[in-house]
Amino acid sequence: MTRATKKFVKKESYTHLYAKQLLAEWLKAGFNVECNEVKMRVKEGNQGTILEYPITNAYPYLPEEVGKPDDKWLAVADVATIHKGIVSYTFEVVNKNEDIGDKLELYAAKNGLAFFINASHILGQIKPPETLQAIAITRYGKIIRD
Repeated sequence: MTRATKKFVKKESYTHLYAKQLLAEWLKAGFNVECNEVKMRVKEGNQGTILEYPITNAYPYLPEEVGKPDDKWLAVADVATIHKGIVSYTFEVVNKNEDIGDKLELYAAKNGLAFFINASHILGQIKPPETLQAIAITRYGKIIRD
């Protein structure tokens, strides 16, 4: 999906909106993410956390870091953390029975580190979590599903 072929239209439920805002807030302190046998600690990067981060051909590098500030958008990540000019983590908040296949393949093809977490799991927490369960992760070009 690119800007030239399809315009991104923002239609978002409150469930999705609040879940990604909570996730971004929790990244300040950090938390663990588990999926299958993978467990890792994630935290906000030194350049912050961004909601609605455009994924381009430069990903996981920032487009301005590789001289492509006007690169086409391939997707939009719900939450991204930026550290030393690189998108260190991307998060996709999954709501309902959303098909995540295309985004899983995109992140895996780009060797991105992406976490897919159910909105209901995020909103079901009663305090900032020590660990969140992901339904899928892309890591080192591979897709890991729970």
